[in-house]
Amino acid sequence: MSRLIVFALMLTLVGCIATTDNPKPNKASDDDAALYNTQLGVQYMRQGKLERAMEKFQRALEQDPNRADTHQAIAVLYERIGEVEKADSHYRRALRLERDSPEILNAYGAFLCSQGRREEGQVYFERAAETPLYSTPAAAFTNAGVCARADNRPEDAERYFRRALAVDPRFVEALLQMASLTYEQGYYLQTRAFVERFLQTTQATPDVLWMGFLSEREMGNADAAARYAEQLKSSFPGSVQTRRLLELESNAG
Repeated sequence: MSRLIVFALMLTLVGCIATTDNPKPNKASDDDAALYNTQLGVQYMRQGKLERAMEKFQRALEQDPNRADTHQAIAVLYERIGEVEKADSHYRRALRLERDSPEILNAYGAFLCSQGRREEGQVYFERAAETPLYSTPAAAFTNAGVCARADNRPEDAERYFRRALAVDPRFVEALLQMASLTYEQGYYLQTRAFVERFLQTTQATPDVLWMGFLSEREMGNADAAARYAEQLKSSFPGSVQTRRLLELESNAG
């Protein structure tokens, strides 16, 4: 569960770029053409057509080398294909062009964290979260917590997750992270509370049902654990969590 959640990671890192099903430039200008090609590149990347996406992004940068969103999008693509230095360069270029963009700050933080540069990444997450007009600061705080957790700093992770929940008490990824973290720490009643808050906020997922099952089992609540187990098997029969559950049941039997 220690995962960066810039809203499903790669899709969201480019998601701040406005797209339409059939984007068209309004006029024959380099600016509009660059936007058009950036939008097409994003769509190709979402479809897994990475070569086509690269062509569109490079063409957009030829038309307008000063589009921050294009630099961010091509950075995501370079990151995806393992060209880490090029990705870093384009992220930094995007930030030079729009130094206070919370979306770019958050995306660069995620990149740094994924490269093991976790304390650097947290700086960018905090900058993103503290940008006044950012609509989802809870996402950046949660990412900072995931980064700290991956660095084996649970106290820092908890502090970030609680900051996320302070600005958005219904932010489900922070709730799930807190459920997982408190379970690891042996605070099973707290785990139950975060699981229940999650389920009151949105539909069940395999992760949260698994956490519910594990915490209730640890507290000796066999009936509650069985209810979570049954829901997990019936609603998500092909999930990794269900396979783990079946292995536990098989070993127990």
